[in-house]
Amino acid sequence: MLFTFAISGALITCNWTTYIITVNSGNVVEASLGYYITPLLNIIVGLVFFKEKLSPVQVVATILAAGGIAYFSFNYGHFPFAAVFLSLTFAAYGAVKKWGAYPPSEGMFVESWFTGLAGLLGIGIAFIFPDLAANLTPITDVSPLAWQDGGAVLLILLVLAGLFTWIPLQTFAVATSKIPMSWIGFCQYWSPTLSLILGVFLFGEAFTFAHGVMFACIWGGFLLIAIEAFIRTVKNRKPQT
Repeated sequence: MLFTFAISGALITCNWTTYIITVNSGNVVEASLGYYITPLLNIIVGLVFFKEKLSPVQVVATILAAGGIAYFSFNYGHFPFAAVFLSLTFAAYGAVKKWGAYPPSEGMFVESWFTGLAGLLGIGIAFIFPDLAANLTPITDVSPLAWQDGGAVLLILLVLAGLFTWIPLQTFAVATSKIPMSWIGFCQYWSPTLSLILGVFLFGEAFTFAHGVMFACIWGGFLLIAIEAFIRTVKNRKPQT
């Protein structure tokens, strides 16, 4: 159990650190691309490691989404290293959580000890070697020790950031224990879509034709899945007596 949560804790630490650096460096769209790729990897993980099956409609939806993401990646301008790393680490995190099959709340508690120790180690290094910590400034455009001078408001925001990190991870842990990885993959398209919307409309990043193609392919596939699920529900509904 400890080995499982040490691995999952390391994966989510690498994933979240990369996400924070990517967003703080002004690349919200690239971060959203990473979480667009993640659902596809989750579907592949479900098929390969957990012997899950896709319906013909789900296969078409997966191909549509993969095509849209591939088109965007080729037109992005450079290889999206951060996006690929984000997708690989989070897909691996989900696979480890499902493989371990431990109770979600207890699992998050043990996992948080490992990630907490990593966080304390990082803070300790920043205090002991401030010059080394300052080398991160060109990457994130934010000093790693800026929270010391931020006052109560920044401290509250950091605590809330922890809460808003825990809630989705807790619900994700519950989901991996109850539903197939392939379904988790399809549901996860909501998150990068919201990130993309924030990047474009709140932070002023560009929305190109390639974005539109990817968006249309992914949500076209998701619409197919929704229609299939609706039809199946209607067919399986028992007549009332």
